[in-house]
Amino acid sequence: MSSPKRTTPEDLAVARRIKSARLQQGVSQENVAEALGITFQQIQKYETGANRVSAGRIVMIARALDCPVTDLLECGATEIANPASVPMLATKDGVKLARVFNRILSPTLRLMVLRQAELILEIDENVALAKPALQAAE
Repeated sequence: MSSPKRTTPEDLAVARRIKSARLQQGVSQENVAEALGITFQQIQKYETGANRVSAGRIVMIARALDCPVTDLLECGATEIANPASVPMLATKDGVKLARVFNRILSPTLRLMVLRQAELILEIDENVALAKPALQAAE
């Protein structure tokens, strides 16, 4: 059993969902903090999981982000259906990429983008595999 003050994996999942929801709404940490009457540093601590978020504070954050509380609390199998649980959407670049991709109307062009992303991933993985071999050869 974990200590009541120790951050749990569930707390970290809530933290990720808060950050993801904020980024999806395009709201700054400062704006959320102001709506809650706290510092933006406290929002940072919530989003990184450094500080646990109380149930009451989760309700306030959901209101500030204009999202259902359940979006911040879902877990298990329902996470798959919740876009806020996708790790990519927890970064500014990921949110931007998703928005751009969703604006591409042509199915053919969307497929082309996916294929390019797969090629880039393959190159990135090959570079990562080659680094230890190159370092050993030096």
